[in-house]
Amino acid sequence: MPVGPEARRWSTVGFRRTVLAVTRTVTTTTRLLDVLDLVREDARIQVVFTVEPGSAFTDGVVDFVRSFGGRLVPWDQVLGMSFDLVIAASEAGDLHLLDAPVVVLPHGAGHNKYIKTEPGAPRSVSGFRADQLVRDGRVVPIAIVLSHEEQLNQLALSCPPALPRAVVAGDVCLDRLSASRSHRSRYRRALGLHDRQRLVVVNSTWGARSVFAQHLRLPARMLAELPADEYRVALVLHPSVWFGHSPYQVRGWLASAIGAGLLLVPPHEGWRATLVAADVLVSDHGSLSLYGAALGVPLMLGAFDDEEVVPTSPMAELADHAPRLRPDADLRTQIETAIADHDPTIHDPITRRAFALRDQATRVLRTLLYDTMSLAQDDAEFDARPVGDPEPEVRPVTAHRVVTTVSHDSTVAVERFPATLPEPSWPSHNAEHDQHLAVEHDSFDTALLDSAAVLLASVRPHDAVGWGRSALAAHPGARVAATADSLVVRGNGGRLHLFDLDRTAVEPSIAASAVYALSAADRLTPAQDRLTVRLGSRTHEVRFRFRDSYPG
Repeated sequence: MPVGPEARRWSTVGFRRTVLAVTRTVTTTTRLLDVLDLVREDARIQVVFTVEPGSAFTDGVVDFVRSFGGRLVPWDQVLGMSFDLVIAASEAGDLHLLDAPVVVLPHGAGHNKYIKTEPGAPRSVSGFRADQLVRDGRVVPIAIVLSHEEQLNQLALSCPPALPRAVVAGDVCLDRLSASRSHRSRYRRALGLHDRQRLVVVNSTWGARSVFAQHLRLPARMLAELPADEYRVALVLHPSVWFGHSPYQVRGWLASAIGAGLLLVPPHEGWRATLVAADVLVSDHGSLSLYGAALGVPLMLGAFDDEEVVPTSPMAELADHAPRLRPDADLRTQIETAIADHDPTIHDPITRRAFALRDQATRVLRTLLYDTMSLAQDDAEFDARPVGDPEPEVRPVTAHRVVTTVSHDSTVAVERFPATLPEPSWPSHNAEHDQHLAVEHDSFDTALLDSAAVLLASVRPHDAVGWGRSALAAHPGARVAATADSLVVRGNGGRLHLFDLDRTAVEPSIAASAVYALSAADRLTPAQDRLTVRLGSRTHEVRFRFRDSYPG
C-alpha cells in the first residue's frame, strides 16, 4: 500500500507527493481521470483513489476503478492520513475531514443546474452549495475550478466566502474533444460507419424529464425509420441511468433496439469519440448538449427540464435557440432537415459563455495542481490528448425489411430497415414502393424466415447450389438464396437459375435484394450481367454472370 507512514518502506519508486482522488460516482470518476492524466506520468507522484460513500449513485464505482487498475484506499482509512493534494469532481460529501489541500472540479459542462432536492427545499446551484463549500466556518477547497468567468457571479451569490478560492481554468474535457476532431474518420471507422453514412447520436442525462425517461423507445423508432445503409444510431446514457437502474435493466429496456443494430455506448468512456463522429445530436439538458454545440454538431432537443436548469445559464440560453425534436412526428424528415439547415457556428455566442480558455485548460489546470503540491513541473510539453477509439456494444442485424424501386434503366433503389421493429405508424417515405424481407437462413425468428423473399447464408456453404436449392425448397415463398459470391434465383416457372456474383462495394445481401426486385418485376434475364444499386446518394455497380439453370 503506497500510502501511510510505512509507504516509503514498501515502495519501489521513490515518489515525493501523494494525490488522493475522491470519487462518488462513475460520472465523477471519469472527470477525475481526465485531470489525473495531467500528473500520473510523473514519477514523483503517486495517485490513489477513495470512494466517498455519500452518493445515491455509488454503485459501479469500485468496479470501475479496479477495471483501470487504480489503487483504492477505504474512506475510513484515508480520514486518518495526510496527502499532498486531494482532487474531487464534486463539492459534496465530507471533504472537510481530509488532511490535505482540496481542489474541487465540476463534473459536467460548467454549473448550469440546480441540485435535485425535496419539494419546497431551498435550491442550490450544483457545485456551489454553501453548506458543503464552507464547513465549521472554514472554506473547504483551496481551489474551486470554474470553466468560465461568468460562473464567478453564480458562486458569489451562492457562497460569497468561497469566491476568493475560485480559479477559472477552462474545461479539460472540451480540450480533449477539440484535440480529437482531427481523428473523426478514425472514430467513424471504429463505430462501423461507411463513408457516407450519417451517425445520429441520442443522448440522455438522468432524471424524470430526460430524453430516456420521456421517450424510452426513441432509439428503436429511429432505427425503424432511418435507412440502415444511410444512417447508424448510437445511444449515450448518463452513467447515473446505467448504475441507478443497473446495466442489466438498461439492456433489458433497450433489447429491441439493440437487436436492431443500436450502437450502445458504454457508461465509462466512448461518448466523446462518438460525439466527435456524430452528424447530428439529439439530447436534453445534459452536458453533451453544450459539448456538442461547442463542436458545431447539429443539435436537437428531445426533452428539457426547465425547472432543473439555472435560468440565466448558457444551458438555458441553448434551450431557447436549439430546435426541438417532435418525437410523435416523422423523425427522418426532422433529422434530414436538422443536418441540411445547420450552421456550425450558430451556437458559438452561447458556448463562449460556458467555456473560457479553450485549448488552454490542460496547461492552466496542470499548473494549478503542481503549484498546490509545491512541486515544480517537469519540462515535458503537455497538451490535451485525443480520446481513444469508441467500443460500443452492437449486434448484427439478421433480418431486414427491404424497400425497393426499379427505374426504367434497371437501377434499383434499396432502403433497408430492421425487420424486428414495427413500421412507422404514419405514411412513410416508401409507401408507394415494393417491400420484401431478407433474412439470414439460420435466424431464430422462424416467423420472419417463413415470410422471407430473400434467404441469406450466414456462412459460406461448401456447395452453394446445393445450399440454395435446399433453402428455397424449405421456404417456398422465397425467391432468392444468396451466399457471399453466388445467387440462386427461382424463376417464374419454378426453375432455379444460378448466378456468380462479383465482389462489389455493396454487401451481397444488398445485391441479392436488388436482384430479387428485378426478378419480381420480371426484368431479370440470363443475358443480364450487371445492375446499378442506389443507396441514398451513393450508386454502385453490381456485376454477376449467369452460370446455369436447374429444375426447381
